[in-house]
Formats: sequence, C-alpha cells, structure tokens
Amino acid sequence: MAERPADRRPERLQRQVVVALESVGAIILDRRIRFEQPQLWKTKGEVLSRLRDQGLSVGWERTRSCSARRSQRHGHHGCGICGGCVLSAVSARVAGLTQPAGHYAFDILACEDKALADDGSRRAMSRGERAVAARSLGLMQEFAHLAVTPDGVLIADREARLISRNDPGFAQMKLLGLLRQHHAEWATFMSCLPARSWVREIVGQP
Repeated sequence: MAERPADRRPERLQRQVVVALESVGAIILDRRIRFEQPQLWKTKGEVLSRLRDQGLSVGWERTRSCSARRSQRHGHHGCGICGGCVLSAVSARVAGLTQPAGHYAFDILACEDKALADDGSRRAMSRGERAVAARSLGLMQEFAHLAVTPDGVLIADREARLISRNDPGFAQMKLLGLLRQHHAEWATFMSCLPARSWVREIVGQP
C-alpha cells in the first residue's frame, strides 16, 4: 500500500511546529503552556507603535535585523541598506522612535549615500552596496503598491488559499489589511525624506 504524502501546507507545518514547542515547554516547565500570536497580522510599524504607547520600547534599538556580514557594516550596528535594516528604519520612523546617530553605516534618511567610518570620514557607496539598496528599497515600494493595484487582490487571494484552506476569506481580509497598512507606512516614510535624497533617486520618486 502506497504511503500517503506528508501534508506540507504552510498552515499545517506552522501548527506542527507550534504544537511541538508547546510539548517541549510543558516538559521543561512541568505544566501545560499555549503559544499565541497576537501580532501575526500586524506590521512591524504597528508593533513598535504599540510598544511605544505601552512604555515598552526602551532598548528596542539594541535589536538587530541586519543580514550583512560584520565587515559590511563598517563598524556600525547595521548596514542600513539590506531588507532587514530598511524595514526596521521605516517601521521605527512610522512609530515615532528615534535611532542613535550612526546606528547604520548608510542612513536612508540622509541626503547622501555615504558611509560614516569610525574615524569620522565618509566613504561613497560601492556599486555592489547600491545594488543591495536598490533591491531592498525597490521591493519595499513594490510591496506597498500592491495595495492599490488589481494584482494585490489576486496575490492576496492566492496566498490566502495557501495559508488557510478552511477559511481563505478571513486570511485574504487580513492580508489585504496588511497591504493597506504597509502602503500607508511607506507613504509616511517617503514624506519624511529630504527633497534631494538618494533613496528618492533609487525608487524614482522626486
């Protein structure tokens, strides 16, 4: 008799991982525990805003989302141009949180695309670094535009059916909400940039 293929639907795999973690936690703590995901359908900007409002944002700047190697950070906390750094910078700006001066090697809120070295000198962005920045910023803008294009609805419908076969309508509603929120946050971020900005140049928004 042929063995049935494993159910590898995203929602099934996620639930299996959560159940496994709950089981391990119960063994360690000797009591039943339950994992919940209250921030699942919120953007990073919304999560940071809530932490700020609740007085829980102290020390958030010490977290790191940078995917670059240490040598690519030029002595800074993050590179400032990878996808993780761009998302963190946009989310922090939207949430009204300030980042320490020199937090990133490249500042996406600055006019010039130059890295600040430890000795105080400034170094121009290399072609490779600019390509990384262009990809990160371009994807952020493309994702934001899904909220106002027909493709966004089609993509949300497709992904919703992968997330939940039992209730794709609920998943689609939540995904469309995320797209609209990200669109609003990206617009807020872009409005904060200086008129002559290297980020505006890359994404093609004067």
